[in-house]
Formats: sequence, structure tokens, C-alpha cells
Amino acid sequence: MDREGLERVVLVGHSMGAMIGVYLAAHYPERLSGLVLIDGGSDVTDEIDALLDPSIKRLEGTYSSREAYLEYLKSQPVFEDRWDEHLQRYFGGDVQPGDDGRYHPVADLQTIRKDREKMYNFVLSELWSRIRCPTLILLSTVDLAGPKEGFILPPDDARRMDNTIPDSSLVKVEDTNHYDILYSAPPTTVKAIENFLATLQT
Repeated sequence: MDREGLERVVLVGHSMGAMIGVYLAAHYPERLSGLVLIDGGSDVTDEIDALLDPSIKRLEGTYSSREAYLEYLKSQPVFEDRWDEHLQRYFGGDVQPGDDGRYHPVADLQTIRKDREKMYNFVLSELWSRIRCPTLILLSTVDLAGPKEGFILPPDDARRMDNTIPDSSLVKVEDTNHYDILYSAPPTTVKAIENFLATLQT
């Protein structure tokens, strides 16, 4: 923000970006005029950490082509009957060709592993009460692991977050999981953010 000359912003964070948003809002309240937490921002438990394993496995692999990578993703249970052009476009930027003729993930796996270690047991819930800017919490409703299991932001945590952050509102985005709540640009997500931004301008 300093480098870009941004004194105050509305920060929108998804997943780990929501964790960063909670930390930033609690420690640098003068820098945020609003905060949107998309399916994230709570403490990372053993159950939540385990949900990251498929992503790590995906980033450890190499692929014969961009299309092969996308086909691999489409075959994953979390995208069954959910794949759309938005996901196709988003994940299409995940890989790039390497010197070996294979396609490799753009993300640096070592950095991701270090971040995973740091955020494990990082207690974000203790910071919720320190958030003073208007906050919108968006919650997915479809689990990643099984019936009522596998939520990066567990519903109970989302409700506690909403009850703890002084100026917050909680919106459940029906029929979305942790990925398509943002990447597929569902109307509920888009409208909720538009409405939230409009309240900040009045």
C-alpha cells in the first residue's frame, strides 16, 4: 500500500487473503475503510489444514499441457457439476510452460509450504474484536470433504465472527463452495459486495 501510495483502502480477501485482511484490520485500523472477508479469516484447525492437501498435491505436479491441467482439475470432486467458464479462465492462469516441455504451477511451492506452517495455529479469532471498519463476511454453503464437513470458514466460526466484529454483516452464498463463491462470480457474491461498497460511499 505504501509503495502504491494507497493511504486507505477497502480490502477484499478470499481464503488466506481473508486471514491477511483480519490481521491488517486489527493491527492497522487507520489503513482500512472497509473489509470484505470471502470464506476465510478464522483460526486454522487440524481439519481445516487437511483441506489444503489436494491443493498442495496439485501444485506438486507437472502437466503435459494447460488443457491436461484443467482436465485434472475438472475431475476433482470439489468441481463435480460445478465447472464453468469462470473457473476455466481463472485456473487457466495457474500454470506456465517450463524448459522441460511440461507445464508447471506459477505459484512457488516452497513459499506456499512456509505460509502453511506460519498460519497453522495462528489465532485470528482473538483479533476479530479489534476490527473497527465496516466488514462484510461471505460464507459458502457447500462443503469440500463431506456432508457438513470441509469448510475453510466453518459456519459456526462465521457466526461468531459476525457477532464479534462490531460493524459487520454476514451473507450466506447458497450453493457455492470455497472456490466458486468467488471464482464463478455468483450473483449473490457480486451483489453483496456492490451493496457493501455503496454503503461506504454514503
